[in-house]
Amino acid sequence: MDACCLNRLADDQSQPRIAKEAQAIEQIFRLLRAKMIEWLSSTALEAETSNNPDAERRCEVEVLLLLATNTIPLSSQIVRRAESLEAVG
Repeated sequence: MDACCLNRLADDQSQPRIAKEAQAIEQIFRLLRAKMIEWLSSTALEAETSNNPDAERRCEVEVLLLLATNTIPLSSQIVRRAESLEAVG
């Protein structure tokens, strides 16, 4: 899940598409709590979250990040791959 997914839970649920997306994220969290799946987060997601200027949303997402089973640190290989993807748009 990326930052947009995690923030979807706090978005205006009056739009049907947003409500369905939020329900999907909630279902993922139910599966996590039931230990049916694992969530591997990343230091990149933590960094993106920490840059959110909305303090309330930032705090809410930081709490969600605590549910991650493990956090993958950035490596030089990951950085190179990200740069190559960014270069092609």
